[in-house]
Amino acid sequence: MTAIAASPSRFARQLARQYGLDDVEASRAGTRALDMARMQYAQPHLFVLPPLPADEAFVVSVELSRAGSRRFFQQDGETHLGLLEAGTVHIADLATRPSAYVCSPFHSVLFRITRAALDDFAQESGVAAVGALRCAPGTADPVLAHLAAARRSSLQRPAE
Repeated sequence: MTAIAASPSRFARQLARQYGLDDVEASRAGTRALDMARMQYAQPHLFVLPPLPADEAFVVSVELSRAGSRRFFQQDGETHLGLLEAGTVHIADLATRPSAYVCSPFHSVLFRITRAALDDFAQESGVAAVGALRCAPGTADPVLAHLAAARRSSLQRPAE
């Protein structure tokens, strides 16, 4: 794993601090538009996580294995996620300073993508700017699940 001090991204360092970990496996796309981190906790344990700092970005969390119950808190309210199957997705808007209550094991890959990157992609594609990313929490997405699984090796060896 990558040590906090040497972590490739501010996002990974924030996650490590938030979860009280020494390190978080992470990698960063060269453009700084996309950060990835792998989070795994195998033991049942209660986490009451403080909010992440506000940021003009989204976090797309993809479950790599079956995960238990969580609650996410954002400015617009609370989202309860019951039992999550592998391949399910949750999106958080970092502008709302999300926090969470986690009480069961999990194994996730988190993708952080900036609003600027989404706007650039929309402009290049000739479509309207993206105002928000949304999906019902716990929605199964086989494309994101396969992408997360394929990117795991880059998280374990970020220098390659």
